[in-house]
Amino acid sequence: MLDLLIWLVSWVSAVVCSFCCGSGTASFLCGNELRRCRATEDSQVILRDVEEGVEANEEKLPTADEPHLEDTMGGEEKIARAKGRELVRRYSISLWKRIAVRALFYFLLSYILAAIIVALVVLVAYTPFPSVGSSDCKPSCASNDAYCCTYLTPDVPKQDVYITMDDGTSVHGWWIPSYNESNTTLLYNHGSGGNIASNYRLQRYRFLRNLGLNLFVYDYPGYGKSSGASSEASVMKAGEAALDWVLRSKGRMPSELFCLGRSMGSAVAVDLAAKMARAQTPFRGLILESAFTSYKDAASINLPVLGWIVHLVWAPNMNSLSLISRTRSCLFEYHSKVDEWVPYAQGEKLFSTSDSPASCKEWVSDDKARHDDPMPQAEQKAMREWISKTRLQ
Repeated sequence: MLDLLIWLVSWVSAVVCSFCCGSGTASFLCGNELRRCRATEDSQVILRDVEEGVEANEEKLPTADEPHLEDTMGGEEKIARAKGRELVRRYSISLWKRIAVRALFYFLLSYILAAIIVALVVLVAYTPFPSVGSSDCKPSCASNDAYCCTYLTPDVPKQDVYITMDDGTSVHGWWIPSYNESNTTLLYNHGSGGNIASNYRLQRYRFLRNLGLNLFVYDYPGYGKSSGASSEASVMKAGEAALDWVLRSKGRMPSELFCLGRSMGSAVAVDLAAKMARAQTPFRGLILESAFTSYKDAASINLPVLGWIVHLVWAPNMNSLSLISRTRSCLFEYHSKVDEWVPYAQGEKLFSTSDSPASCKEWVSDDKARHDDPMPQAEQKAMREWISKTRLQ
């Protein structure tokens, strides 16, 4: 919608500016041409023809008894008349050429100004990491308030974990044990909004825990109770620190691990999966929800005409497309066809590019759920069956 508005304003500005300058252009053009006329020996005849309306004379048709107007003219007058016609024709063509060039110029000028405005908005007014701190959370949340966050979750047993990264940043997370003391663990990398205590994420934790999975969920720097500030580098390093904690502190083997990434977290999950595969220790399974090919691609979807400016000024890249073919993990991917933030086609492209074995590679979609809607029943059913099957491989 914003892109269409920019396009419309650019064209309206171009048309208005070009026609506002039209009269001045015409005066300038005609003035030059008339001065050229006066410099010729036939200038008086040409000017008389133009001023008296050559076009009107041309439209006058002779009757059967009347000779044609040009038949009554002498040779010099015919030449002068022809020059007058040519002069009028040149006035018309040159004037519209000038107006067309001006319209194009003002359109390009409007487009460039719109691009500058969009760039400033992207740089100043919009953050790629809209974190929610712990101070923004409440003692309790209504079940239908998806974006409310609370750390009081009596129905989700958890242990607070604090991981100190190399730069001193503290990453806060929850260890949520499975209901049946399973060794199979899932590392949960959440999206760009909210924090680990957001209400709509608690529903997912309950579902995954009931599948017999231990969960480790954590917040990126600047989110929730984690210190520091978010950037592409700090988010990726937090993911590495979380994975290292699960492997070392809980003694889990990579073959016992599932790695889930949702939205922005999908880039973290794909990056971790590629690194584990490079170390010859791939995950048991990789789960992607609403995944993008790159953060820049996802950020520019609402500006198809000005999307290039987003690619120039947008800081995070998080290019999953370049890594998905090097994960060597079983893959489960879900994407809604009506996702308003990440295009369905980007998820499809990731899935088709991945190198996951065909025997444990599954794609699930629907055409109802929006980006932040509760977990659809179709996804729950398919994921339950896929995890059960993948555990046995």
